[in-house]
Amino acid sequence: RWASRIADFVVEARKNGPITETEQLVDIIKAAVPASARRAGGHPAKRTFQALRIEVNGELDVLQRGLEAAVRWLAPGGYIAVISYHSLEDRIVKDLFKKLSQGCTCPPDLPICVCGNKPVLRVLTRKPIVPTPEEIQLVTTNTGIEREIITKLLDEEELPRIEKRNEERLIILDTPYETDTNKHKYKTNPLGIILSEKGYLLTISLKEQPFLDYFKNSEIKLKNKNKTNFILQIFIMVAAIYQKELTSINEYINSKEKALSKSTNNKELLHLLNVEKTLVYFITSLKANEVVLEKLAKGLVLPILKEDEELLEDALIETKQAIEMASIYREILSSMTDTYATIISNNLNDVMKFLAGITIVFSIPTMVASFIGMNVPLGRIGSSPMSFIFIILISVLLSLIIAYILKKKNML
Repeated sequence: RWASRIADFVVEARKNGPITETEQLVDIIKAAVPASARRAGGHPAKRTFQALRIEVNGELDVLQRGLEAAVRWLAPGGYIAVISYHSLEDRIVKDLFKKLSQGCTCPPDLPICVCGNKPVLRVLTRKPIVPTPEEIQLVTTNTGIEREIITKLLDEEELPRIEKRNEERLIILDTPYETDTNKHKYKTNPLGIILSEKGYLLTISLKEQPFLDYFKNSEIKLKNKNKTNFILQIFIMVAAIYQKELTSINEYINSKEKALSKSTNNKELLHLLNVEKTLVYFITSLKANEVVLEKLAKGLVLPILKEDEELLEDALIETKQAIEMASIYREILSSMTDTYATIISNNLNDVMKFLAGITIVFSIPTMVASFIGMNVPLGRIGSSPMSFIFIILISVLLSLIIAYILKKKNML
């Protein structure tokens, strides 16, 4: 929306000298974006830095080439699914799939096809699985919630925060979801809670949130339709989900310890590095959720009744506990990966040392045979019918002596 204005400000700033620091660029962008717009969204420089990253890394070109390669390697009757995270990626995917699913490209007035073009793909889903404009309009009309707020929550990069706009209040928190079941890889996804002027409470998330189904059960009842109570229960449930996943991650880490102690490759270590990345996601998201809870505790966004104080305290305790768990597991994992990296290196050294020792032992008979093959006179041994057996015994004896010496030196 403010791209042209930001570009103008950047050009103007560069007249005074080159922009060499990221903070300089952030200040320029803040100056270009009006204060009202800065208050309404996330950090004003977020999209600009995203655009710079995309351009510097050549992400759109890589996506184009990657898709074409993926289609070439696709088996007959196979499926290809693409998840796009912003409109630029979405357009490239749609255009390529449209082109590859198109048959004849001849002008419509030609009686027969002369191009010989045949479709490579058949597109199964024409639209991404997100709310349609009609669905968003229906919600907007019935609840009075601004369309911009709803569409904003369909962005995976939204950060946990509290936002007030007129009579509408927006609360965002991060929830975990598993991206790879076998490797315990997780990411976090924003869950938005909107309180409308008309009294509606709306939850929005790009990922399924099964825990919300619990509110349909008779065991969990909202006290006098208390919205604060409902939101605090969501925070408690989300913190409990984090704790459950953290316990599962800890069990996975423990299960890998035995394998790592005997490993000579980095495969298991790489799995643990992915888990460490998950813990970083968790800690960042949980701390942001904690900040949102602390703001709610002030009672400026939602009224905190006496009956809600205990629930609020529980939500804060559960969130802090999850943060503590994630921090402890991350420290343990960090020290563990360093330790096991050394153990793997030592295991590999032991293998190399053993192989070197075995090579030396087995080279003794070869050396003896080579010595005799040079027609060296052996005296009586050479003329004896038992000479071959004597040579074999000498070779074995020397090999055993060398093996004993190497064993003493821990090389076997």
